[in-house]
Order: sequence, then structure tokens, then C-alpha cells
Amino acid sequence: MLEQLSSMNYSMMDDEDELLNADLKTMLVIIGGYLYTGADIEEVEDVTYDRLLTLLIKHINREILAPPTDTTIH
Repeated sequence: MLEQLSSMNYSMMDDEDELLNADLKTMLVIIGGYLYTGADIEEVEDVTYDRLLTLLIKHINREILAPPTDTTIH
């Protein structure tokens, strides 16, 4: 997948380490752009899925554990 991304001029991610350290928004943009260009979902590497899943779980847990903005904690 990384070779195909770099060949499509995705200059923001040129190294696998950078991809694996990317935040959720960047991962969604990259994977979405990759699929939008016509790639099959099966072509996305398992490591990339694992990173995306980890980021999604962290995001969901942060949203669940964070109190609403207008809440007063006693």
C-alpha cells in the first residue's frame, strides 16, 4: 500500500513509520483517498487496519470518558 500511495503523489506520508504514527484524521484521509482512487479494500495492509482500529478505540473511549461541556463536577 505504501508504494502505491507514494506513486500517487501522497507527499505527506512517505514512510511506514510516519503512517503508523499518524493521527485518526490523517489515517482516515489517507485510507479514504486510497480507496477513492479505485483501490480495493482488500489491498489495505493489516498493519494499517490495526493502527486505524487503535485510533478509533482511543477516540471512542475519550468521548465516553469525557464529561459533557456544561457539566459541573462536585
